[in-house]
Amino acid sequence: MIRLTICAVLCCLVSGCCKTQHPEHVLCYDKAARAWEEMLPLGNGRLGMMTSGDVDSEMLILNEISLWSGCERDYANPDAAQSLPQIRELLLAGDNVKAQEVMYERFVPRKAVDEQSYGSYQVLAGLILDYDYPSDSLQQTDYRRWLDLRDAAAYTCFGLDGVEYTRRYYVDRVRDVMVVELEADKKDCIGFEATLYRPEATTEIIEDGIVKLSGELSSGVDGVRGMRYSAYAAVVTSGDKDSIHASETGITVNGADKAWIVISAATSYFEDEDYDKVALERLHDVVNGTENRDFRKMYSKSRKEYRGLYDRVELHIKSDAGTENLTTDKRIEEYSKGAVDNSLAVLYYNYGRYLLISSTRPGSLPPNLQGLWANTRHTPWNGDYHTNINVQMNHWIAEPANLSELHLPLTDLVMSLIPSGTKTAKDFYGPEAKGWVQHMMTNIWNYTAPGEHPSWGATNTGGAWLCAHLWEHYLYTLDTEYLAKVYPTLEGASRFFLSTMIREPEKGYLVTAPSSSPENAFYSDDSRTPVSICMGPTMDTQIVRELFGNTIEAYRILNCADDRSALIDSLQTALSQLAPHIISPDGYLQEWLQDYEEVDPQHRHVSHLYGLHPGNQISPSRTPELAEACRKTLERRG
Repeated sequence: MIRLTICAVLCCLVSGCCKTQHPEHVLCYDKAARAWEEMLPLGNGRLGMMTSGDVDSEMLILNEISLWSGCERDYANPDAAQSLPQIRELLLAGDNVKAQEVMYERFVPRKAVDEQSYGSYQVLAGLILDYDYPSDSLQQTDYRRWLDLRDAAAYTCFGLDGVEYTRRYYVDRVRDVMVVELEADKKDCIGFEATLYRPEATTEIIEDGIVKLSGELSSGVDGVRGMRYSAYAAVVTSGDKDSIHASETGITVNGADKAWIVISAATSYFEDEDYDKVALERLHDVVNGTENRDFRKMYSKSRKEYRGLYDRVELHIKSDAGTENLTTDKRIEEYSKGAVDNSLAVLYYNYGRYLLISSTRPGSLPPNLQGLWANTRHTPWNGDYHTNINVQMNHWIAEPANLSELHLPLTDLVMSLIPSGTKTAKDFYGPEAKGWVQHMMTNIWNYTAPGEHPSWGATNTGGAWLCAHLWEHYLYTLDTEYLAKVYPTLEGASRFFLSTMIREPEKGYLVTAPSSSPENAFYSDDSRTPVSICMGPTMDTQIVRELFGNTIEAYRILNCADDRSALIDSLQTALSQLAPHIISPDGYLQEWLQDYEEVDPQHRHVSHLYGLHPGNQISPSRTPELAEACRKTLERRG
């Protein structure tokens, strides 16, 4: 009776999921996902799962946030620092084209970063579920699938020949496993085969019907071991244990009343050589023993843990659009046509909070370009950390949404870069360079060198931008112990720019050189050659101004020793010598020191508006002329 009641409640919610009273917390669809991008993401900050909701055969995409190929490696190029004086001389003379040519030849990593040693974030595995139903006619009715952001669970529900089937998927935050629950409103109707699959991995059946998948990724370097990993899957049923059978390829269930599939995984990144043991112990902890097999209580604890984060913020905006009861894809379509669906905007905000909660946690890694969800062995852009906006954008919601502790994995990542960044500073900028530097991308192997294409890879303010996040965490917490921990990181980043910036010839401003405004290009002479390399792009100056100011303020708050006072005096002097914001003759904010002609005036990046957002150097109240110039910049961008 209890089983039927639970299923009835779930199916009632499903059948009306697009008529929900919570349109601000539910993503709802009336068909299965046709592509990976349409699948529903789940995660606990380390493990991730995406569900498609297919009726006959479903592949769940599984992820573990540390599963990377590649390894830590030295990318130093002695020729880079030697070429720096020539590059700067060319920039000072206004020959940006030639400066870029020299950079392409000499100011690049010794080893190309697209080599296997840089690595890529990779998919862990696919869990293939081939369903077996009592009837062959498969007359499907009332199909619904949805993601409840309040519960961190996805659901699929449908009818087949008078039987209501319900699936619930979640990633447990307490027991650190992935769970799939399968239920029908009639007895003996649950049947399927579960298979773990990954190319270039070994799958085997071990005792008690547990499936194991394990392997080792390539390090890209002979003689160096790559990332090792293990994943385990087991099935628990509420009926006769004889309904579970191990086959040559997986686990088969026939005629069960209800079933739970439990998946555990671990890598050598977090667990060293104990990764396999840890993964198996987590699985056994859930599937063995009467107390541990209380899945209802287990899910309740996980949900409570999640709601402790999600419920910290509540946003409601009155909406009279009349589209709230549509499926999410149709709501978006109507919104694009002009429907004023304010609750869709709230849903978007809540979804952002949900994704951050799902893709990181203290002690884990920060969300990468994919969050933690990927479906291929070579993830687009390697699934790494782009520090010219992307990893930062992932965290913009952390402090305002009262998810402060979810900023800490990023802090850990930044601090882990300092040894590599200190070496990179001297390798690429010469022995006089002090402190540490991070260019525009990094990975879990502490990559800090420029990218292989200077047009986008030479941006060297990535670390300085990351320091803004360390400072923001302090501003929201006022934790001086934390500030003392991260202060050397801010100071080291400041020392780098203080020791490497040069003076431009017209006004004598202190500027970065060489650099670029991320991914944008301009024409600097009559040759009409697109060029990105420059000195003192506006974004760099804004970030350095912010970094110097934050370092000075942190020094004052902490009452640091007097032996650092000379540095603070130098930073204060340097602040007064940075280039100001420049408004072009046409009224928009200049992206470079000179009002170069852009190759693409509607370029997707607006890096020079950093001072407006996420920085706070420009605002309508304090700097109205600059704010107006930003408005014209956005209009010009289209």
